Amino acid sequence: MTKPKVLKLRLHEPQVLRSGFCWPAACFSIAWLFYNQLWSKAVLWIGVLLALRYLHALYDVAATGRVPMALALATGYAALVLVPGLLGHRWLERRLLDQGYEPQNTAAAPLAG
Repeated sequence: MTKPKVLKLRLHEPQVLRSGFCWPAACFSIAWLFYNQLWSKAVLWIGVLLALRYLHALYDVAATGRVPMALALATGYAALVLVPGLLGHRWLERRLLDQGYEPQNTAAAPLAG
C-alpha cells in the first residue's frame, strides 16, 4: 500500500489524500464532484448523463432489441461510475495544488477516515 499524500496550506487544515480507487467518487459521482468543488467535471458528468439518458430514450433499447446500442449505453453508464472512481483522488489533488496547497512530508501522516 502506498503512503497517503499530505497537502498543506498556511492557516488551513492539512488534507490527507489516499491513492488508488476512490469509492465515494464512484458511488456518489456527481454529489462527490460538487462536494469537492470540482465544478467543471460535475457539469460535464451531468451533461454526459443527460446525453446517455436521451439516447436511451431515443432508441428505446429494450423495445427494439438493438444490441450494439445497448452495449454502447452500458459502456457509457459504466464509464460514468468507473472514471470518477479511478481518477477522483488525482482530480482532488490537482484542485488542491491549484489552490496553493503544497506537498508535505508524509512520514508521520495519520490516515484520515
